[in-house]
Amino acid sequence: MKNSKIIIWLIAIFSIFYFIGCGGGNNSNSTHMRSVKISITIPESVTQKLSKIVQKPDTDIVRVTLDVNSSSHIYMQNAPFTKSGNNWVIATDPLPVGEVLTFTAKAYNSTGVMVFIGEFNGTLTNTTSTIVMPLASANIQTEDTPRLISIVFNNYDKTDITFNIYNPNGDELTYGIYSPTGGIFPTSEFNPNQGTLHFNSNLKYISLNSTYTPPTTAGDYLYSFVLVNSDNETFTTNFTITVIDKTQVEVSINNPPKIIDFNAKVVNNSLTATIVAIDDSNDTLSYLWEKLDGSATIVGSTNLPTIQLTNYQPSSPVTLKITVSDEHNSSVSRIFKSDGATVIRTLELKGLYSENNKLYGINGDGRVVFLKNNIKFDTLYPKIKDPIILDGLAYFTDINNTLWKSNGTEAGTIKIKKFNSFISDLTTSNGILFFSADDGNGTGLWKSDGTEIGTVMLKDIYPDNLIDMNGTLYCSHAGIEIWKSDGTESGTVKVKRVGSMSYIGNITEKNGILYFGVVHYTYNSVYHHVNYYEWNLWKSDGTEAGTVMVKDINSSRGRGASIGSIVVLNDKLYFSANDEIHGDELWRSDGTESGTVIVKDINSNPDVGSLPNSLTDMNGILYFSANDGVHGRELWRSDGTEAGTVMVKDINSSGSASVGGFVVLNNKLYFSANDGIYGDELWRSDGTESGTVIVKDINPNGDSNLYNLTNINGTLYFVANDGSGKTLWKSDGTEVGTVKVPLP
Repeated sequence: MKNSKIIIWLIAIFSIFYFIGCGGGNNSNSTHMRSVKISITIPESVTQKLSKIVQKPDTDIVRVTLDVNSSSHIYMQNAPFTKSGNNWVIATDPLPVGEVLTFTAKAYNSTGVMVFIGEFNGTLTNTTSTIVMPLASANIQTEDTPRLISIVFNNYDKTDITFNIYNPNGDELTYGIYSPTGGIFPTSEFNPNQGTLHFNSNLKYISLNSTYTPPTTAGDYLYSFVLVNSDNETFTTNFTITVIDKTQVEVSINNPPKIIDFNAKVVNNSLTATIVAIDDSNDTLSYLWEKLDGSATIVGSTNLPTIQLTNYQPSSPVTLKITVSDEHNSSVSRIFKSDGATVIRTLELKGLYSENNKLYGINGDGRVVFLKNNIKFDTLYPKIKDPIILDGLAYFTDINNTLWKSNGTEAGTIKIKKFNSFISDLTTSNGILFFSADDGNGTGLWKSDGTEIGTVMLKDIYPDNLIDMNGTLYCSHAGIEIWKSDGTESGTVKVKRVGSMSYIGNITEKNGILYFGVVHYTYNSVYHHVNYYEWNLWKSDGTEAGTVMVKDINSSRGRGASIGSIVVLNDKLYFSANDEIHGDELWRSDGTESGTVIVKDINSNPDVGSLPNSLTDMNGILYFSANDGVHGRELWRSDGTEAGTVMVKDINSSGSASVGGFVVLNNKLYFSANDGIYGDELWRSDGTESGTVIVKDINPNGDSNLYNLTNINGTLYFVANDGSGKTLWKSDGTEVGTVKVPLP
């Protein structure tokens, strides 16, 4: 029976030094860098710690690779580090400044098994010289554990018996054969019934010969074969001998459970450890945690898959022993040591899902775990939500205006504070959680340290459009002003008022500059309607003088549409806007008035326009939905030029395909569409007509009505209805790999 050897996590420091442009250099005063090169070093201490913690020789690292990507673009993949002395070093390709990037370093041992993963999410600037990069997720090195693999009777009288034992590690084991009714001493029905098994690197199978004195009465007799290694980990296999008569004796083995995963993390001197175990017979499993050393204190139950300890100090490592047993009392125990690292392994949730008033977490490895009852994101329907991750904890809100945090466990999913009428725009900046909320005393800008007492109002303003830029939070106030905050009351200040009757929307950051749309209007208080609109594109560098209008797109004071969501692509801004000449169409801007132009008049009807929507970057090409007035709403693409703005495919030749919900995953665009044949279903596209195809007809009898398409760690999750009701689905982009997700 296979089990797992668990690699315990530790902190790796990735020293990152910034160089401007392709040729390096130092220009720390520049705020408009397009790209930087960085040098990443993994120090020797990381590899030494791995061997020290696991105490196994096969953790020697022989290869390290680097991946760098954003939510929509892959910049580097499997780029090799170079061994420099005792360190691993890599010089990256030029990487964009101001874009949220994910750096992933993977280390492999001599057998090709990935030993650990280091991960960091951040935005490159020209002001930071080093970044602390914690190891963020585990790859389990699968390995068989010592076990009893078979029992054989060797003679007619059933008195000679052989136990065949396998030990992949080749280390010395002690054994004992016990009867559940015989107390703590080995049973006398076997001889020998205890001893030492001397394995080595070349001897991993041992046959232990013993004599058996069967009971004189027919019946089933239960025994336990217990193996113990040098770390005092135990592997207990129960077996049953059925005595029918003197010559009819049968034996059956009940294999112990498998521990397949171990997770642990430390937050604010509180350690939480979780194991995942499975059983071949699908038995209900029981758990027992023991603290063997360390000054931390166990709080709560020791009989759950998760245990919590308080007062944990890195200077006082903790040793934990977990024993997992099945219904037949076969069991396995493993021992885990913290080694004093701040993070043993991060338990970051990658996604959240609510259904039937229950909250579930979607982990990076694809496991769905139950988190809490009586939490939902929508009044009627299931819903996926992206949590805000800060210091290894997931922060989120529910439909009842409550702020929550979770460490990925049921016990660690904790209510922070309930607000009166709303809470929205959770955003992190410089390690602080910001949001907009109303506690019954009016709306304000709030911050939280994860505790109720530390959740406080910063400023009595009406914030919206919260966004981080270079470690400073920016937001709009009441639609008329731009504000910024460093997390203190005195440091929360107005940048500039852009109008007295206006609305600010769709704030986006590019290369250290904020861009946003502003509508100016007048209001007729007698007839209660807006008299006219005037739409402008604005930008701000965070100063009053640097907050200026880029272009007055609609100065005709007609009833035009607003500037839609702004997308940054190839150092240009793309958005939808209505200039009252062409209708609502696709625009681009380089941040100057002359460089802010319409890309293409897709729909020649100026009263409507093509209404571009779902603007999405995939590999440097803009994808969006649009209606040209002939084909209905279909999938379009643009390279930023009029000639290069074309329909990808007329998915529904008899009407509108109603494409939407765009998500990029593994260089493919996923979305919902209706081709007029299968109904509303899941589609994918590589950007070509022939490569735009339906993934699966989820509901053969109608529309699947899928929504909430979300990329969670490289897997597409969404909500769909196959005819039996709305629930959670996932897809790897293939028909067979598009399946309903079972909920625990």
